[in-house]
Amino acid sequence: MIYTELTNKAMKLAYDAHHGQLDVNGVPYIFHPFHVAEQMPDEITTCTALLHDVVEDTDVTLEDLEGEFPPEVIDALRLLTHDDATDYFDYVRAICTNPVARTVKLADLDHNQDESRITDPDAVPPARLERWRKKYKKAREILEADDTPSIRKASPDDLPAILSIYQTAREFMAAHGNATQWGTNRPSPEVVKSDIENGRLHVISSNGAIHGVFAFLEGAEPDYAVIENGSWIADTPYRAVHRVAGDGVLKGVVTHCMDFCKKQCGHLRIDTHENNHVMQHVLEKNGFRKCGIIHLSDGSPRIAYEYIAPDNPASL
Repeated sequence: MIYTELTNKAMKLAYDAHHGQLDVNGVPYIFHPFHVAEQMPDEITTCTALLHDVVEDTDVTLEDLEGEFPPEVIDALRLLTHDDATDYFDYVRAICTNPVARTVKLADLDHNQDESRITDPDAVPPARLERWRKKYKKAREILEADDTPSIRKASPDDLPAILSIYQTAREFMAAHGNATQWGTNRPSPEVVKSDIENGRLHVISSNGAIHGVFAFLEGAEPDYAVIENGSWIADTPYRAVHRVAGDGVLKGVVTHCMDFCKKQCGHLRIDTHENNHVMQHVLEKNGFRKCGIIHLSDGSPRIAYEYIAPDNPASL
């Protein structure tokens, strides 16, 4: 569970709202939203998971929640609340349009499909159980149908989503001991706009929502002209990857980015901060080799990594 002031508020509200409700086994119902919330990657999805059945199953309304929780939570809850007048599978299709709601619903389905929870064989008649199986199976197929991420060049209309992702990345790095790599304002909006205008910036999307971003540069990177405490693997033409970030909802953003870049060029270079242990680990998993230390234009040191495709003569 992610514990913040906001998630604690959601936890208390969900506990009070579901108080006295039981599941089919007579277990307090609150354990279901708590379990779903424990699978979530960030504060917004955790709050949404805790509250995902509150409006549908209790006297609490969306209006009651609007002044207490961010719009991202309210928008997802609106989609997750099933109105009986709406066909269930149309309801699920609408959830696909919102990455927060979709993430919560998939975890909700995981728990609902766990039949080991039904310890009393008489609690659910066989015919009802079979209907549940078919219903949840089809719902999952709908939610996962368009799950393959796509990558395209960023457009000016993408700017708000991209800046939001970079803000999320800065907060993540600060929370994991790497507050200085991007500080509180890097990459700046001006740099991002320039990347977009020059066709360097790419976004990673799934189900219509942007979940990741990276810059993919052609030509020699001036900061890579000098390398210390090591050497580059090869001096052949390469492309540099910079400013990689994800929103925490889509898993494997760096891997999706690198798979795309490897298809465009078999020789890649990238650098990262010495405290960015997460990125170092993922780069090495993706076949990058640590080569030495480079310095940015402001003098800041960075660990330099390089990838050479196996079929590239420079890899021999």
